[in-house]
Amino acid sequence: MVTDAQGDPVAGVAVTFAVTGGGGQLTGGSTTTAADGTASPAGWTLGTTAGANTLSATAAGLAGSPVSFTATGVPGPAAGSVVLLSPSPTAVVGVPLAQQPAVQVTDQFLNDVAQAGLVVQARWLRGATLVDSTTATTDAQGIAAFSGITFVGLVGSYSIEYRVAGSSVSSGSVGIQLTTGAAAAIAQSAGTGSRPRWGSAVAVAPAVHVTDVGGNPVAGTTVTFAVASGGGSVTGGTAVTDAGGIATVGSWTLGPAAGANTLEATSAGLTGSPVTFTATGNAVVTSQFTIDVVYLAGATPAQQAAFDAAKARWEEVITGDLADFTIPVAFNTTDCGAGISQTISGTVDDVRIYVELSPIDGPGQILGSAGPCDLRRSGTLLPYVGLMHFDTADLASMEANGSLDDVILHEMGHVLGFGVLWEPINGFWPSNFLTGSCPLSTPAFIGTGALAAYTGLNGGGSATGVPVEDTGTCNGSSGDGTRDSHWEESIFRSEIMTGFISGTVRPLSATSIRSIEDLGYEVDVSKADGFDIGSQPTLVRPGPVVQLKGDLLALPVWRLDPVTGRRKSQYSRPQGRGRMRMRTGPGGSPGPVRAGAVPPVSGRRRAPRRRACRGRCRRRWARRWCRARGPRRPRRSGPGPGAGQRRRWGGGERSR
Repeated sequence: MVTDAQGDPVAGVAVTFAVTGGGGQLTGGSTTTAADGTASPAGWTLGTTAGANTLSATAAGLAGSPVSFTATGVPGPAAGSVVLLSPSPTAVVGVPLAQQPAVQVTDQFLNDVAQAGLVVQARWLRGATLVDSTTATTDAQGIAAFSGITFVGLVGSYSIEYRVAGSSVSSGSVGIQLTTGAAAAIAQSAGTGSRPRWGSAVAVAPAVHVTDVGGNPVAGTTVTFAVASGGGSVTGGTAVTDAGGIATVGSWTLGPAAGANTLEATSAGLTGSPVTFTATGNAVVTSQFTIDVVYLAGATPAQQAAFDAAKARWEEVITGDLADFTIPVAFNTTDCGAGISQTISGTVDDVRIYVELSPIDGPGQILGSAGPCDLRRSGTLLPYVGLMHFDTADLASMEANGSLDDVILHEMGHVLGFGVLWEPINGFWPSNFLTGSCPLSTPAFIGTGALAAYTGLNGGGSATGVPVEDTGTCNGSSGDGTRDSHWEESIFRSEIMTGFISGTVRPLSATSIRSIEDLGYEVDVSKADGFDIGSQPTLVRPGPVVQLKGDLLALPVWRLDPVTGRRKSQYSRPQGRGRMRMRTGPGGSPGPVRAGAVPPVSGRRRAPRRRACRGRCRRRWARRWCRARGPRRPRRSGPGPGAGQRRRWGGGERSR
């Protein structure tokens, strides 16, 4: 209030208000006194920090100016928190944090709220995903001290944030790195349920997976494998888990009698220990299957050893004898696409494979190619003869990098029908095992045996078909010999029957062996190499990747023509001179006629075209007509049959 010397109020005096402490704000700080001598600002808002705030009022020349005003700001309701004590920056799965956090509850302006009994929630997240949480209650100073915070989950980066109950505001997060904890559980990984012959080792060695309480693999844990029943034996019975938490027994040989065998894997103190594996010993299986390898040109001892190894491996896998096949009419290896000529005749038991080692397309292109040349006439309809062709430009490099044995084993599988007999050949091979093939892009092998092995022993999970390679186009070099005829590389990866040679260990899986069984062979699936879709491809993947481009040899498959005695192509779409095409038949109706032959027509026959005399006169009447007339177009020699014993002879007429 402003007054005169007698104490009476004075109106119209200018007064200036200003904040002098506490950081508040004024509105209407410059004003004049009213009729009662008073003046005040329009508004004074205190600062956001709890404590004293001051304001001054100044009127020039007046005694007592400036006048000071004070106000005290107090904290608002609890709305947030600040970290007083940060948690440990690293944590071990299943172990409480060495340094537990403590937080101070604050109002919205981060002023401490000294209030007991408030609930504060600590939440830990991985990325944006909430993993778990716990709570603590404030003391009289509004401090919430946490205890027992323990992280359980996958290793990696996490963060902790804090939130007062009833508030949607979270404090800033604090990062924590979680590392693998102590071994806590053991479970089966691979190698149970096999059925080898008694007294032999199982194909897939039993293995266990050791993890901490968060499911992370634990390395360095000792696991003991021991025979529990059946009288078998093990090698490498004490194993230590690797970086993936896997421990594998060296080998498990079943007991000397048919029946059930069990093996136990033990690691003290772990949940799930001991883990039990089972196997059933079957009677001895003796293979009756024989492959005869014939070299069309010389092979080095090392190369012959590779072919011998592939032959022995397939003879071990395929156990059932096929009916001997006596070749009715001799033919030639050139009929099968070979560049070197050799007669094919005699009786075959069970498959005869001709091997040609010669240049194809230079280094680093097509390594080799193979396929069947002829199929049996009845019964299984399986191949009895085939050709394997390898590029001499690549043999040395394959021997040097250790891939030759596997490439030969792979190509020999194609001769037996892998990838070749997956779809029908009209009139000769009725079975269809492929769905979603060209022009579709979802190829899958649907043979029941291969599918059972894929979804079962090889860990493929639930599926309706075995994934087949879809890389490349339906036509052209990018798709030739790879698409629709091999397992999908992105899934099977290092397995030997994909369209790529990759990795350093290339197993022949139970899926591949049972796909051969689906074609009609009798097999011993216990001879499969250990293979699991989920883990093994990752373990053996490192190494160069080479596409087996063009390795499916499109050979002529032949049959005996019952009329002429000549060999004819068995393919539904044969190429070359044997190709069928539609031409006009009697009465104008279309009919299939072999290219270069003259179709019968009503009335007079048309004379053969000149090209019929250019190496295409295969029939007796055509050869005689060509010798007599040459390439000229013949003319009629008379009005019709009569004196001179004229008769029709192909097209046109001639005197006999």
